[in-house]
This record gives sequence, structure tokens and C-alpha cells, in this order.
Amino acid sequence: MKAKNTFESTVIRSVIAQIMNEEKANPDAFNESKAASIIRKAVLQREDSSKQYKSHGRDDLAETEIKEKDLLVKYLPAQLDQSQIDERLRAVLATLGASRSHLGMVLKAFFETVDKSTVDGQLVSTRAKALMAEK
Repeated sequence: MKAKNTFESTVIRSVIAQIMNEEKANPDAFNESKAASIIRKAVLQREDSSKQYKSHGRDDLAETEIKEKDLLVKYLPAQLDQSQIDERLRAVLATLGASRSHLGMVLKAFFETVDKSTVDGQLVSTRAKALMAEK
């Protein structure tokens, strides 16, 4: 912001405003994980917007959304990769001994041990189903 880069400062200010609104709404439940999820949501919104703009022939606006997304990605915590997710899911499966019908229980136990902002929920679900099918 000191560099007078209006593009970056505008994007960052908009996300900070979203974070502050959430913090005011739920001051007791707010933490770093919640802030990271707000940033991740902003990234997903910009990805979706860029796709919509491209489909309607507005490549100039799509490019702006992509630049905003790339800027926000810098502020996200590192994601766990598939091997790390598999390792933690195997540990949860070993402790629970769950069958395929207990997917919800496995996912609940997994997310109790992992910060939700560091994993892609859809990937976790897919990997949990695959690992449970191997049993």
C-alpha cells in the first residue's frame, strides 16, 4: 500500500473488509483459519468470475479477475498435498476402523486433526472414499 499500487491495495482492502465484517459478526469464533477461508472464498469467487467473463467474451475483465486471484493466492497458507492427506486419513481409519458407510465419521475425525484452511475438502472426501474402498 505504501508503494501506491492502487490495484493491489484495492484488492487487499476489499478482502480485509470481508475479514473484519466476519470478525465483528462472530468475535468469539474468529481465528486464523476463518480468515484463510475468507481469502480462499475470494479466490474461488474470482476464478468463477473470470470463467463467466470469458464465456461472455469479456477477456479484459477476465484478465483483471485472474490478476486479483493471483494476488490473493500469495496470502493463503500452504495446502496439504495428496500424500499428506492420505497419511492422515490412514491414521484416522486405523484408529476408527470404519467401513465405507462411516464416511461422515471419518471426515469429522479428520477435520478435527487438521486445519480446514490447509486442505481441499473435496479432495479429502475423494481420497477418503478411495482409501476406504481399499480396505
